[in-house]
Amino acid sequence: MVRVLLDDPQEERQDCLDCSKQNASVHPSRTQFDWSLIIWVNRPLPLWALQVLVAFISFFETMLLVYLSYKGNIWEQVLRVPFILEMISAVPFVITVILPSLRNLFIPVFLNCWLAKHALENMINDLHRAIQRTHSAMFNQVLILICTLVCLMFTCICGIQHLERAGNNLTLFDSLYFCVVTFSTVGFGDVTPQIWPSQLLVVIMICVALIVLPIQFEQLAFLWMERQKSGGNYSRYRAQTEKHVVLCVSCLKIDLLMDFLNEFFAHPRLQDYYVVILCPAEMDVQVRRVLHVPLWAQRVIYLQGSALKDQDLMRAKMDDAEACFILSNRFEVDRFAADHQTILRAWAVKDFAPNCPLYVQILKPENKFHVKFAGMVVDFQSLSTTLEKALLQLGKAWKNKVTCCDQGQFQSLSTTLEKALLQLGKAWKNKVTCCDQGQFQSLSTTLEKALLDSLLRCGVTFADTMVVVDKESSMIAEEDYMADAKTIVNVQTLFRLFPALSIITELTHPANMRFMQFKVKDHYSLALSKLEKKERERGSNLVFMFRLPFAAGKVFSVSMLDTLLYQSFVKDYMISITRLLLGLDSMPGSGFLCAISEVKIS
Repeated sequence: MVRVLLDDPQEERQDCLDCSKQNASVHPSRTQFDWSLIIWVNRPLPLWALQVLVAFISFFETMLLVYLSYKGNIWEQVLRVPFILEMISAVPFVITVILPSLRNLFIPVFLNCWLAKHALENMINDLHRAIQRTHSAMFNQVLILICTLVCLMFTCICGIQHLERAGNNLTLFDSLYFCVVTFSTVGFGDVTPQIWPSQLLVVIMICVALIVLPIQFEQLAFLWMERQKSGGNYSRYRAQTEKHVVLCVSCLKIDLLMDFLNEFFAHPRLQDYYVVILCPAEMDVQVRRVLHVPLWAQRVIYLQGSALKDQDLMRAKMDDAEACFILSNRFEVDRFAADHQTILRAWAVKDFAPNCPLYVQILKPENKFHVKFAGMVVDFQSLSTTLEKALLQLGKAWKNKVTCCDQGQFQSLSTTLEKALLQLGKAWKNKVTCCDQGQFQSLSTTLEKALLDSLLRCGVTFADTMVVVDKESSMIAEEDYMADAKTIVNVQTLFRLFPALSIITELTHPANMRFMQFKVKDHYSLALSKLEKKERERGSNLVFMFRLPFAAGKVFSVSMLDTLLYQSFVKDYMISITRLLLGLDSMPGSGFLCAISEVKIS
């Protein structure tokens, strides 16, 4: 661009082969023009020296990369587009050092913009690998699209400006104006190329744009549609300036959604709140139709994600939320499994955002003690039973409402109503706490009586160590981290029933190790939670390594064996060490593990 600003096609040039004194075409036509104005340019000596220096550096760097990347096929390296562009822009400058008469030869240096685009993409990828963090695919695709547009426009502008030196002698601004008008399909026609080389270049650039840009836009549209399905992210600026609550559910039904929205926004004080729905399942047609209603469209945001994943909780801005509601499906067949999932979600939210108030719905009263740290716990079964008794008494009282009520009957009716309301009040008064008197009985019911009887018969009270392995994981397609829900809740119950028992647990996902021996108000656990967030941002895969159960060898994940298999690709000694540790192999003087088989004694 510096050379173009300093160049004048009317000026007589030195060191030009067969150049006439008059260097501009006086009356150019489409087929008759002066080729010397295209082949030769006026390049000042300092600018030429600088370009030669850069060309030498680029040339030797390209040769070094080709040598280091050589894998037996030289044509694979030579026919690469970056290599061809480097040769076009660098080799002619090297030749001008040997032949000074070619110093003013035109060299398409503006093609280096494509090399800059390629280098920018590689630099961003290397930066992501260095800091162990990645931007979203949407960010990378938008960046590639912008770089492609800029490179196309810059190539067309510089090419038209240079070729029209033998025609209209356009400036850079005129070329920019022509390219914008052409690519925007406006086509005023006040600035047009006059000679056939520039017209051919315009045709080529339009064909390239028609091939490259639709591909880029298609990929961008696909990523945008996928992002719309998952809901994107809740804005950090909106989370800090507006109030919002988060609704976590395993499966969002239309009746559950409408009940929550109608009751939540019924209070005038909550009209300005936003509701962020976090659900692992994809939004169905009925829910999508409801959320498109103008009444809810601006205040309800749907995010597809799991409450057990910190990245999804960050998307919902859980740490800035005013409250979090964790609801269960009231019509769930297996209520224990539903409660296990609800408990795990409550633990995950409390671990991620300790200061966020929780409102949890539990289906079975025996599971309340697992989430007694929540600000509000609704026991659906106990509440339903209390309501049934109250409504039964109300029905008996109102059964005789058509008869004439004397003073005694009126007093009896009032007493019945008071008793019913008193039972309702007691039910709501005790909905937060767990009954300490029957805690052991509730724990026993949670663990299932058959399982507890089996543990007692096998001598769990006299055992030193228990190994828990779940052969049938409760896997959910949309929320795979819930595979360990049953195991974790049962181990937590065993930990409270038998605190002196050493329990070794196998989990499917290593991220669920944070729920082992979960304690809400433990300062060490809160500090570890903050540390894990920082380590996860740095790209660490062992964020759970400082958790006490893992450090004490009380929990392990089956994926650790997979990790050993992956590491054995570059560390061939990993398999041998593992076999030695497990006692499968032995070496002289290394010691070995032994097993004792037990037989039934009659």
